[in-house]
Amino acid sequence: MDTQPWDRQARESGPAYEAFLVYRDQPMGSRSYRDVAKQLSKSVTIIGRWGSAHGWPARVAAYDRHLEEQWQREQYVARRKAAERHVRTAKLAQSKAAQALLDLNTSQLSPAELTRLWDVAVRIERDALADLTTASTSKVEVSEDASGRVQVAVTRFREMPADMRRRALAELAEKVARREAATTGADEEPYDEGA
Repeated sequence: MDTQPWDRQARESGPAYEAFLVYRDQPMGSRSYRDVAKQLSKSVTIIGRWGSAHGWPARVAAYDRHLEEQWQREQYVARRKAAERHVRTAKLAQSKAAQALLDLNTSQLSPAELTRLWDVAVRIERDALADLTTASTSKVEVSEDASGRVQVAVTRFREMPADMRRRALAELAEKVARREAATTGADEEPYDEGA
């Protein structure tokens, strides 16, 4: 195993390494041989000699870089996990929103709500079919009953491959058409008196 600069060095005595650890663990930007000497009840001269002989400033600089790199790796992993969690949550929200649209009784919506729903659906379709480079966010508000409104945000729809967007929109349009037909009675077969 390679010895790191912040590890005990080959010719470094135990007391010198202990002093180095105190120096290393002082807050970055305010490290001082005088504070190490005071904390360990040693003379500033001996601490200065050890620091010079064993290259403490360069070693703590390497240690600080190591901690920064370690922190950046941890942040990268945390951001990836958060992004994956957000994708799962977004998929669940989209599924719930799609189900709410299927369950929606459009005859109970006000003209303003129907207009808003239409406007948002058209905007989502345009976004899906356009080859634009900027992302947009569309919001759909659906009133279920007098108890309140449900608001669902649809984001990053454009980042889906074009064929997947078209399929998703076609499926959604088909479901909405079936739901609309079911609520208006248009899906029933006409009555034939001669049958």
